[in-house]
Amino acid sequence: MVPKLDLHKIRQALNWERDQLLHRPTDTESPSHGIENLDENDLADLYESREIQSSLDAFSVRKLDRILRAIDRLNKGTYGVCPVCKEVIPAERLMALPYAELCVACQKMLEGKEKRA
Repeated sequence: MVPKLDLHKIRQALNWERDQLLHRPTDTESPSHGIENLDENDLADLYESREIQSSLDAFSVRKLDRILRAIDRLNKGTYGVCPVCKEVIPAERLMALPYAELCVACQKMLEGKEKRA
């Protein structure tokens, strides 16, 4: 049996994820005092934690963009249709990843092109 897609629940989930990303506290402020007392290992740890935070922020920005585009597709009535092949994206995929824009086949094709580039 194919599950039916509840667009109201999808919209709620997308809005909730959007709000979580927009209101997430950030920890990017660096300590302004005591840094001169850190040894080489402590400085390396501080740098690594900033790198991790930076990549998380970049991931969050990309995810937020995908969520906002999904909400826009819901508003336009194009949600759940792959823009490349024009096929309906299976409900299972959209329930697992509500901001999925492409069907699995087109996503794999895109990822294959990115790997070769």
